[in-house]
Amino acid sequence: MLATGGPAQAAALGCDYPKVCFYTASKTKVGQFQDVTSGWQSFSRTDIYYAVNTRNDDVAYIRYSNGQTSCLGEGQPNTIWDLRMYGASVYPNGVRISTSSNCYP
Repeated sequence: MLATGGPAQAAALGCDYPKVCFYTASKTKVGQFQDVTSGWQSFSRTDIYYAVNTRNDDVAYIRYSNGQTSCLGEGQPNTIWDLRMYGASVYPNGVRISTSSNCYP
């Protein structure tokens, strides 16, 4: 699910290229990742609600506490992604940045 936002809103979130950034419900940045990995980069925060993917050609997969995954598309640095699509009790707990330019083959 996408929360829409224009360039000024995304820029206000302070996510610089080439990062994937994570934010609380109040849109405070609490983490950022930029390394392409073959495995998950885990995080323990349970208060992450939004993300921004500033990478031009790379997607970012998000892992959730219930085992589900989602994908943040590439080349959308002005999109603020709503990561609470599975409900308030299910939170993101990992990211894997892929060199693929498409989500899920």
